[in-house]
Amino acid sequence: SSSFLEYQSEYKNIRNKIFIPFKIGATVHHAIFDTGSSATELYLPPDEWKEFQVKNHLGQNHETLIVEAWEKPLTLWRQKASCSIEIANAKYNVSEIYTSPDSGFPAVIGNALFLNKTIVIDTARHLFGVLQ
Repeated sequence: SSSFLEYQSEYKNIRNKIFIPFKIGATVHHAIFDTGSSATELYLPPDEWKEFQVKNHLGQNHETLIVEAWEKPLTLWRQKASCSIEIANAKYNVSEIYTSPDSGFPAVIGNALFLNKTIVIDTARHLFGVLQ
Protein backbone atom coordinates (compact mmCIF):
# COMPACT_ATOMS: atom_id res chain seq x y z
CA SER A 1 0.00 0.00 0.00
CA SER A 2 1.07 3.57 -0.40
CA SER A 3 0.02 6.94 0.89
CA PHE A 4 0.47 10.20 -0.99
CA LEU A 5 0.06 13.77 0.09
CA GLU A 6 0.30 17.06 -1.70
CA TYR A 7 3.41 19.03 -0.84
CA GLN A 8 4.10 22.74 -1.11
CA SER A 9 7.21 24.09 -2.81
CA GLU A 10 7.04 27.35 -0.88
CA TYR A 11 6.44 28.03 2.82
CA LYS A 12 7.20 31.09 4.96
CA ASN A 13 9.22 32.80 2.18
CA ILE A 14 11.37 29.73 1.48
CA ARG A 15 11.04 28.52 -2.10
CA ASN A 16 11.88 25.53 -4.27
CA LYS A 17 11.84 22.97 -1.48
CA ILE A 18 9.58 20.01 -0.74
CA PHE A 19 7.50 21.02 2.28
CA ILE A 20 5.50 18.11 3.62
CA PRO A 21 2.76 18.52 6.20
CA PHE A 22 3.06 16.26 9.24
CA LYS A 23 1.23 15.93 12.54
CA ILE A 24 2.52 15.72 16.06
CA GLY A 25 -0.61 14.81 17.98
CA ALA A 26 -3.34 17.01 16.51
CA THR A 27 -1.02 19.85 15.46
CA VAL A 28 -0.05 20.16 11.80
CA HIS A 29 3.50 21.35 11.04
CA HIS A 30 5.38 21.70 7.74
CA ALA A 31 8.88 20.32 7.24
CA ILE A 32 11.35 20.41 4.41
CA PHE A 33 12.03 16.90 3.20
CA ASP A 34 15.82 17.07 2.92
CA THR A 35 17.73 14.07 1.60
CA GLY A 36 20.97 15.86 2.59
CA SER A 37 19.94 15.56 6.25
CA SER A 38 19.94 11.81 5.93
CA ALA A 39 20.53 10.89 9.58
CA THR A 40 17.86 13.30 10.84
CA GLU A 41 14.46 11.86 11.68
CA LEU A 42 13.09 15.21 12.83
CA TYR A 43 14.52 18.69 13.25
CA LEU A 44 12.30 21.31 14.85
CA PRO A 45 12.86 25.07 15.17
CA PRO A 46 13.59 26.10 18.80
CA ASP A 47 10.02 27.21 19.63
CA GLU A 48 8.47 23.99 18.26
CA TRP A 49 11.25 21.96 19.97
CA LYS A 50 10.37 23.50 23.36
CA GLU A 51 6.67 22.79 22.83
CA PHE A 52 7.54 19.20 21.84
CA GLN A 53 9.70 18.76 24.96
CA VAL A 54 6.87 19.93 27.22
CA LYS A 55 4.21 17.76 25.53
CA ASN A 56 6.44 14.68 25.62
CA HIS A 57 7.85 15.29 29.12
CA LEU A 58 11.42 15.19 27.82
CA GLY A 59 13.05 17.62 30.23
CA GLN A 60 16.02 19.71 29.16
CA ASN A 61 18.74 17.08 28.70
CA HIS A 62 20.30 17.17 25.25
CA GLU A 63 23.63 16.58 23.54
CA THR A 64 25.36 19.44 21.77
CA LEU A 65 26.89 18.66 18.38
CA ILE A 66 28.84 20.91 16.04
CA VAL A 67 28.27 19.92 12.40
CA GLU A 68 29.25 21.39 9.06
CA ALA A 69 26.34 22.90 7.15
CA TRP A 70 27.11 24.71 3.92
CA GLU A 71 30.79 24.88 4.89
CA LYS A 72 30.04 26.64 8.18
CA PRO A 73 29.91 25.19 11.69
CA LEU A 74 26.38 24.79 13.01
CA THR A 75 25.41 24.02 16.61
CA LEU A 76 22.80 21.29 16.89
CA TRP A 77 21.06 19.97 19.98
CA ARG A 78 20.03 16.31 19.89
CA GLN A 79 17.64 14.69 22.31
CA LYS A 80 16.31 11.15 22.63
CA ALA A 81 12.58 10.92 22.07
CA SER A 82 9.98 8.21 21.89
CA CYS A 83 6.90 9.25 19.98
CA SER A 84 5.41 9.08 16.54
CA ILE A 85 4.55 11.64 13.91
CA GLU A 86 1.97 11.22 11.19
CA ILE A 87 2.64 11.77 7.50
CA ALA A 88 -0.17 11.07 4.99
CA ASN A 89 -2.12 8.99 7.54
CA ALA A 90 0.88 6.77 8.31
CA LYS A 91 2.71 6.85 11.65
CA TYR A 92 6.50 7.01 11.92
CA ASN A 93 8.44 6.47 15.13
CA VAL A 94 10.83 9.22 16.13
CA SER A 95 13.74 8.17 18.34
CA GLU A 96 15.55 11.52 18.49
CA ILE A 97 14.84 15.13 17.69
CA TYR A 98 17.16 17.97 16.79
CA THR A 99 17.10 21.74 16.99
CA SER A 100 19.63 24.51 16.63
CA PRO A 101 19.86 27.51 18.93
CA ASP A 102 21.44 29.57 16.17
CA SER A 103 19.69 28.81 12.89
CA GLY A 104 16.49 30.02 11.33
CA PHE A 105 15.65 26.70 9.67
CA PRO A 106 12.06 25.53 9.54
CA ALA A 107 11.31 21.93 10.54
CA VAL A 108 13.28 19.30 8.58
CA ILE A 109 12.63 15.60 8.00
CA GLY A 110 15.51 13.55 6.60
CA ASN A 111 15.80 10.03 5.22
CA ALA A 112 16.12 8.32 8.61
CA LEU A 113 12.34 7.97 9.08
CA PHE A 114 12.01 6.13 5.76
CA LEU A 115 15.04 3.82 5.67
CA ASN A 116 13.06 0.66 4.87
CA LYS A 117 10.60 2.40 2.59
CA THR A 118 10.53 3.79 -0.94
CA ILE A 119 9.83 7.49 -1.37
CA VAL A 120 8.12 8.74 -4.51
CA ILE A 121 8.17 12.43 -5.38
CA ASP A 122 5.98 13.51 -8.29
CA THR A 123 7.18 17.05 -9.02
CA ALA A 124 4.65 17.60 -11.81
CA ARG A 125 1.70 17.06 -9.48
CA HIS A 126 3.44 18.06 -6.24
CA LEU A 127 2.88 14.68 -4.64
CA PHE A 128 5.03 13.07 -1.96
CA GLY A 129 4.46 9.37 -1.39
CA VAL A 130 5.78 6.59 0.78
CA LEU A 131 5.45 3.03 -0.47
CA GLN A 132 4.90 0.64 2.44
